[in-house]
Amino acid sequence: MDDDEEDRSYDSNEDQEIVQNQTVQASVALGMTDQTKVLVTGGAGYLGSHIVYYLLEKGVSVKVTVRDITETARYEHLKLLDNPKHSRLQFAEAKLTDKECWKNIMHDCHAVIHVASPTPFKAPKQELEVIYPAVEGTLAILHAAVELGIRRVVMTSSFSAVKGGKYKLTYNEEAWGDPENVTSIEKSKIFSERAAWYFQKEKADKLDLTVICPGFLLGPCLQKHFDFSSGLFFKKFMDGRVTSLLKMHVPVCDVRDAALVHVQALWNSNSVNNRYICVQGSHWFESFSTILSREFETNGFAFPSKIISAFPLKLIAFFDSGVRTMLPFYGKEIFFSNEKLKKDFSFNFRGFEETLIDMAKDFIEKKFIDRVKAKTNHDEESDYKLPELAETKKE
Repeated sequence: MDDDEEDRSYDSNEDQEIVQNQTVQASVALGMTDQTKVLVTGGAGYLGSHIVYYLLEKGVSVKVTVRDITETARYEHLKLLDNPKHSRLQFAEAKLTDKECWKNIMHDCHAVIHVASPTPFKAPKQELEVIYPAVEGTLAILHAAVELGIRRVVMTSSFSAVKGGKYKLTYNEEAWGDPENVTSIEKSKIFSERAAWYFQKEKADKLDLTVICPGFLLGPCLQKHFDFSSGLFFKKFMDGRVTSLLKMHVPVCDVRDAALVHVQALWNSNSVNNRYICVQGSHWFESFSTILSREFETNGFAFPSKIISAFPLKLIAFFDSGVRTMLPFYGKEIFFSNEKLKKDFSFNFRGFEETLIDMAKDFIEKKFIDRVKAKTNHDEESDYKLPELAETKKE
């Protein structure tokens, strides 16, 4: 599957019709007892861990897929959420593109929340290293669900699949991201969501799909590490190693809200065959500094106020594709409508200030951050990169 083939198979109007025309309001016949088992792919990650928490709170059983079952440190935090006297939590090793493994893993499940997606520590040499497993993994999971008679699937996409690489002032769920001028991870989100909707169209009588498109996730983590994109960014921000700010208007969502929406979608018939933008609001990076300074500056933390002008970014963009992707949005307001989600879910988002402060307190309490650190040359370079585009998330 190459980029040319993917581009030829895509038409934005056709994609829009796929979702809009499939208004199936079938009741979501999913139980809410410990006999109901939900598979969560990527359940040990930043978002996935919160999803597991809310599912266990609902009283259902949960099976979590991990990439390496022997790396127990990556998922031991989830065991603390379980009741050892009456365990409702299982773990299974899975590889996204291993089609056979998914049927074995999912045979005793009643629903799926598909969060897992390739997020390499370093930018891949070839885009297909990220795009292929994202698309093929999504299709493998959907195929297995249909073959096993698992009708209910909720999938994580991204606001990137709505926005793409072309600037507009406002976006809603009818917008479909153009795959041009985006990072490989963003492109993988765009193509994997498209593939999911095309598959759903072909199997409409057997599959009820909901797609959640979260903004930049912030908020406290359940893991015992900060090795995820917003965690790495936030640690540098709190450490004082970010001394200049990008003039970017960033769509933000509290990770707890995003997780709760995924879980609620399983039992929400309004969400069947719909996609949702999951964003609290858009905020300039300057507001990060303003809020955190007011709360934590007296404790020895220092936050940046200097804004990076567009001129050096235009020069860097000649040899840095990550910087090049953000230039169309630089210094411009950008908004994502959450009205559809708020209406269909009767949902109220946490405030941005609460999210930032809770994340900072969580990082301090876990000793991810304990003092202001000296800035390094590597940090100087990272000032010019958006955290979500740095491709440094690892789950």
